[in-house]
Amino acid sequence: VAAPTPADPTCDVNVMMLSMGKPHPALAITGSIALTLATRTPGTVLHDIVGDTPEGTLWLRTPAGVIDTWSEENDGTLIVGVDRTARTIATTTIHLPEAPGVEAAASVGTTARGADHD
Repeated sequence: VAAPTPADPTCDVNVMMLSMGKPHPALAITGSIALTLATRTPGTVLHDIVGDTPEGTLWLRTPAGVIDTWSEENDGTLIVGVDRTARTIATTTIHLPEAPGVEAAASVGTTARGADHD
């Protein structure tokens, strides 16, 4: 990952994914979700590049083009997503281990984003 260049202000971060040790032109959706979470996590390289950003869209520049992801808080839970088609292909909840000393809610509410989101 790297900060955007002055010549390309249309992205927040430049990304190059490696697949089997070789540069890959695109970025896996799971990778874009992980990178978006990293931008929202203080102390990560991506947070240092992007800074404190409000909820909204993150643009990740790859050699194949720009992938945009979104993030929002819902009842105290960070929700991150990627909208790639006009229809829902999958809906997933990922339960991550909490940091020591942090209590987490037992359930995740549904997000306000839905099929009407572009």
